[in-house]
Amino acid sequence: MPLTDLSSGAIIEKNKRSSTNVELLLMQITYPEEAPVRICLNGAVITWREYQWFPAGFSLDGISETRDGEIPAITFKFNDIGRMVTPIVEEHNGGVGATADSYVVDSVFIANSTPKLHHQMEIISCEINESNIISFGLGAENLVDRRCPQHRYLKNHCRFQFRDARCKYAGPAEDTCDFTFATCKALG
Repeated sequence: MPLTDLSSGAIIEKNKRSSTNVELLLMQITYPEEAPVRICLNGAVITWREYQWFPAGFSLDGISETRDGEIPAITFKFNDIGRMVTPIVEEHNGGVGATADSYVVDSVFIANSTPKLHHQMEIISCEINESNIISFGLGAENLVDRRCPQHRYLKNHCRFQFRDARCKYAGPAEDTCDFTFATCKALG
């Protein structure tokens, strides 16, 4: 989705007929409880938003849609020459469910923390071939996997974590809870 809070200099640069500016494509892959993997389609390391983005050759295919109602997806491929990403992918069994953020930024306005474009996708498939080329299938969130309604209420059962902000219990430390309504009432 396009962002409207670009600087006036970035808008002027965008509207020029010719320029020395290069639009850089950045990808950030985020696995749970891991430092994000940040790569850029560039020949050198760049620093954006105070993070280093490492050069990598990668490609993004166009969005594929079918008439069968499948989730639209794109394929993101890159060569993991240094085998920095492969162990993380293998540790997370392909990382299905992890997020992949793509950013487009201007090389002239690299200090601007607002990207020209930003898309967040979910990893829905992963393959690694014998040449260390990692292929991620990226797609939108599957709404069928989302709980609806978001919160579940059961009769005579408390859904909150004991002593958290929503529980609001601040009694003695030795007290315990079995998440029943009767215990909640007894503890006040």
